[in-house]
Amino acid sequence: MDNGLSYGFEWEYYRFDLYLTYTPLDPERNLGGSRFDYFAFGPKVQKDIFILPKAGVSFSTVLHLTYNSENDYEFMGGELQAIQLPNGQPRIPVKLYGQRSIEEFTILIKPEVGVFYDLSSKSRITLSARWGLDLREPSIVIDLNRIEVDGATYQNKYFYSGNYFSTLLGYRHSF
Repeated sequence: MDNGLSYGFEWEYYRFDLYLTYTPLDPERNLGGSRFDYFAFGPKVQKDIFILPKAGVSFSTVLHLTYNSENDYEFMGGELQAIQLPNGQPRIPVKLYGQRSIEEFTILIKPEVGVFYDLSSKSRITLSARWGLDLREPSIVIDLNRIEVDGATYQNKYFYSGNYFSTLLGYRHSF
């Protein structure tokens, strides 16, 4: 760190489950949705500005290359999906046709702003907010061009842009 300016590399891992009304059961997990695992790595630059002797604000940005572990998928009507009706009525089967397209590698710009308090010369408490902007959006597209339910046919299309907003309360210890 030089004059409150630091730089280095950052690695992240995050996951989320995507549950939609007409999502097929995942054959590996037997759940009603897909789990997406993202791995991200890239350079980070951060500037700390002290307002008080031990506290201040920080501004940073990260440029991440991300990898999504999920694969493209073809819906061919054989998914074990059903609509559960109230009052114990029989379930209605649902057949899905279409495809799920995944951007395996994406690039994200992640500006961040935070406040910090130094507990000692080597430890810090932070509260920060980060906005992730995906440069190759959308990251995930689920195009269900045919949904068969109880003799009727529908279609739907879902997008996940890859953009997000997060907050973090953390503790850092430097060696």
